[in-house]
Amino acid sequence: MAYGKKNVISTDLSKLILGLLGEPGIGKTSTIYKMAEEEFGEDSYLLLDVGSEFGSEYIHGVVAEQTETFKKFLDVTNDIIKNKDTEYPNLKVVICDTIDALFEIGEPYLVKLYNQEHMGEKNFKPATTINGAEGGFMHGQDRLIEIVINQVVKLRKVGVGFWYTGHVKRRSNDDAFTGETYDMITTNMSQRYFAAIRNKSHAIGIAYIDRTLTEQEIGKENPITKEKKTITRVTSESRKVKFRDDSYTADSKSRLADITEEVLLDHNEILKALKDAINSANGAKATPVETKKTSKKSTKKPPVVEKDEEEDDLMEQLKAAVESVEEDNTPPFDVEEEVEDIFSEEEAVDEDAMITLDDDRLNAIRAAFKGSDATTKAKVKKHLVDYNNKLSAEMKTSDVNAIEEILGLNDEV
Repeated sequence: MAYGKKNVISTDLSKLILGLLGEPGIGKTSTIYKMAEEEFGEDSYLLLDVGSEFGSEYIHGVVAEQTETFKKFLDVTNDIIKNKDTEYPNLKVVICDTIDALFEIGEPYLVKLYNQEHMGEKNFKPATTINGAEGGFMHGQDRLIEIVINQVVKLRKVGVGFWYTGHVKRRSNDDAFTGETYDMITTNMSQRYFAAIRNKSHAIGIAYIDRTLTEQEIGKENPITKEKKTITRVTSESRKVKFRDDSYTADSKSRLADITEEVLLDHNEILKALKDAINSANGAKATPVETKKTSKKSTKKPPVVEKDEEEDDLMEQLKAAVESVEEDNTPPFDVEEEVEDIFSEEEAVDEDAMITLDDDRLNAIRAAFKGSDATTKAKVKKHLVDYNNKLSAEMKTSDVNAIEEILGLNDEV
């Protein structure tokens, strides 16, 4: 073919756009810089302390640059892009600490840039906030997103990856099916900004503290109720990172299908999880080599190819069709018709084709989902990831079939 080549996922972790989010003080900065240092070497990364973040101040030996303004961010990244081979020959990754601070300092920069570009124009009214820049309607935010993403893309083109940290908060969301509200640990920044970065990221881990709580009795027994007062105590806790969450309580993400759901918040544990997932993906997507047909003159025995039960059944049907024709002295074209009937049952449906669901079908799915248990709902939501976690009128055939299978609707559709 003139175009197209088979992709193999790179094992170079600097090619990942990687995020590590968590509450302040949990260890995001120290963990992500240790990951870079362990994987690439001491002079292989540059950590940017963005805005009023000072995460590196008490980390001995970390290679960092204070980046108080967005212009400083552009100056640093542009210098790397221009002088990578001469000034930064060993640099493998830039770490942005934090991504929410980057967009925070980016807003006044964008407002100033917009005003400078349009100052002097007739009837021009300078913007005072990003909501008024670029004509409003979130166009100012979108331009800022474009500037940040362009810098990330330019860095990657010269062989420098982009990793970032970020803060989190608890946010309430409405369920796409039932309208019920549930809590999720997600970014502290604007959802518009986060959605743009999330879409470009290969993996986002949510760091959290996993606590074991137990109730303990205290004080004397109540003489009337014969009960003692109880208090809840933390008996153990560990810091972890979640890359996947089927319960949708953490806004994590991974394009690596086989990544471990969660690991300890430890640089070696996270590196291992990423590498294992990449190796698994490359192995899972390996295409089996087809065996060449053996010539009649060849003395080598052809390799034994194991057949599954469906293939065996199909061959038995073909054999029976031929034998029935020979016995009944049926013309050859009848064999072709019977064989064609057999193969017509085996025709594959394009599982990736998009289909449009009518209102009756959508309502049936919603009703079945609302009446299902938590485990069933979690299984259904796995097939909504590509549709912003909502049921859509247009979906892949494979996802619709899977959802209806989970909800037991196959016989009703």
